[in-house]
Amino acid sequence: MFGSVAELRDAKVTADFFAGLNLCEQSEWAIDLWRRLNFPPEEAPWVCLLDTGLDEQHPLSKPVADTANMHTNNPAWWTNDREGQGTPMAGLAIYGDSIQQLSSSSAIDLSHGLESVKIAPDPKFHQDRSPF
Repeated sequence: MFGSVAELRDAKVTADFFAGLNLCEQSEWAIDLWRRLNFPPEEAPWVCLLDTGLDEQHPLSKPVADTANMHTNNPAWWTNDREGQGTPMAGLAIYGDSIQQLSSSSAIDLSHGLESVKIAPDPKFHQDRSPF
């Protein structure tokens, strides 16, 4: 029956699985991943994200993001990510293929810290200040 098949593999876990979980279930997976983290050493290099800010309090950003390393292009802006773009980009910079990390039970050695520079204002920044 499998004479011409060279190899059989398990199906890959996709992001759809994790995206389809409710918030409580997603939190359980995130806590499991957090418990397996080995934080980067003090002398580790840093990755700087130029994006919409970062939620440095996110449980999976917190091990490598420090409030002192969150900056903005404009002092009138908050450093947090109200757009929802910078925080996922930080996850990609920190963890790479997070699907592999989440679906594994192995320890994860983080190799670098994270700095964020918010270069775009929040969506309604200019509207909130309009005189009209």
